[in-house]
Amino acid sequence: MSRLYDLTGHLPEVLRDVPGVKTFDDGGTWRVPHNTRPLTGAPRPLLDVDAARAAVARLPLLSAEARERMTEHQLRLIGGALPMPFHHLWAPAGSGKTLAALAAKADVAQKGPLVVITPAGVTPGWERQVLRWTLMDPRVLTGQTPHKLKNEKGAVYIIGWEVLKYWKRQLKALKAQAIIMDETHTLRRPKHVRAIQQRDGSTKFQSLDNTLAAAIDIMKSAGSRYSLTASPIPGRVADLWVQLHLIEPWQWGSFYDFAQRYCGPSHNGYGFEYKGVSCAEELRTRLTAVRTYISLSETHKNLPAKRREVVRISHAQQDKPQGMKRELKKAAKSGDAQTFLEALLMEAASRKGSVTKKRVLDACLSGQKTVVFTARRRHCDELADTIKRLLGQKCPRATVFSGHGEQSVEEREKTRLAYMAHPGPCVLVGTGDAWGVGIDLQDTDLCLMVMLPWTPDKVIQWEGRFHRLGQTRPVLITYLICVGTADERVADTVVDKLEDIVEIQEERELTGVHDALTGIDVTPEGRISLLSRIAKRQL
Repeated sequence: MSRLYDLTGHLPEVLRDVPGVKTFDDGGTWRVPHNTRPLTGAPRPLLDVDAARAAVARLPLLSAEARERMTEHQLRLIGGALPMPFHHLWAPAGSGKTLAALAAKADVAQKGPLVVITPAGVTPGWERQVLRWTLMDPRVLTGQTPHKLKNEKGAVYIIGWEVLKYWKRQLKALKAQAIIMDETHTLRRPKHVRAIQQRDGSTKFQSLDNTLAAAIDIMKSAGSRYSLTASPIPGRVADLWVQLHLIEPWQWGSFYDFAQRYCGPSHNGYGFEYKGVSCAEELRTRLTAVRTYISLSETHKNLPAKRREVVRISHAQQDKPQGMKRELKKAAKSGDAQTFLEALLMEAASRKGSVTKKRVLDACLSGQKTVVFTARRRHCDELADTIKRLLGQKCPRATVFSGHGEQSVEEREKTRLAYMAHPGPCVLVGTGDAWGVGIDLQDTDLCLMVMLPWTPDKVIQWEGRFHRLGQTRPVLITYLICVGTADERVADTVVDKLEDIVEIQEERELTGVHDALTGIDVTPEGRISLLSRIAKRQL
């Protein structure tokens, strides 16, 4: 299916100034993206659940177990994806969208290889899913020294985003039948080409040496492509353009066109900022043409409960931060706002030791399994050692696991399997960045967010490790917020971003996160924002 169609004559008013719509020199012919068709009332091709189930039954590369255990919401994802060669699957973490994507592409896998691009830490999970649910042959690509790839039927090449650019030439030559891109929300920087002025006055665009440019080059060689994510809008609506552009290059206009139209542009005296949302109804309508969306309330309605609580730690309860002065000075000198923010959040995390240890001890004495998400690697190791000494004295039967980004993917997977198999009591201490995406930790009673997630996508992704298919026990997710620290400002910023995201991504789960962080209670007298009473602090 072509992603463009030509329109001759009068351009409908609803398509005027829409990003991606182009006119030819004669002014009478328009090149219109298919994703604008819903604006004119055109229906989208879609298979219902029964038709999707019948299609799945005819796929020889799916295992019998996969056909039998396919849920209704997975069939809805497949029904939305099968008629569309270029598509986005938006579904919550742990909802089974990996199997849905593999099933939707199992038919073309009979003709040649598939490619899966995912964060490096998630590659063991994809390999495990391919082996369990299909009759295909998973092959994990690692390292920065590529080799020639064989174009074989039923092969699934799995590669991490982190090394993608080193394998660009080999993956382009492979000419895969389909490419599945997982966790595409992690790609947020839109720049992938640079303009070079030619002697004749024309402009030539040259690809940059970065992940997005490599991904786009590889995409062009594939027969079809899918994007998978549980959090399509990581922080601001402007972040959505990269994912849309990956699947349909230039069909949403340039980043500037998209942001000017949909991202609430405001001029700060130096240039435009895109921190809001505009033309929300038009954007939502266009998205219906290119994505199948399943909400968490649909996929997780029969799972054990997930509860959230926010614990505010007063000055009197906070520990004195140790060894943070050098870290803060170094971050301040870097001149990078995000680096400085992370250092401030680390400083806040170092104040929560006593509260964290008490809650972990209480959970272990009750026989529970606990996960602690903390800051950087050093703090992770220190906290794990402290908890190990405490439990050795107070609860000797408890086991402590730990892991962070310095460990290899294989080491972390071994730790994860040991934690999942443990009956409890036990504790897993890890960094959110290492454990927060694409990893199954659903056998958990309590999660302590010592390091506060600073963007909405991290909130959803980190929580999604525990509340997912296969969950057998209720989980309590606790956010620890230190009064008078960067925690308060970050929580306020996340709330501010969530308000814009909810306008585009209509998800009740996001409203629940908003209510938890703002301290909104279910009772009328309790519906008061705690953070609104906190003076905004400049970092």
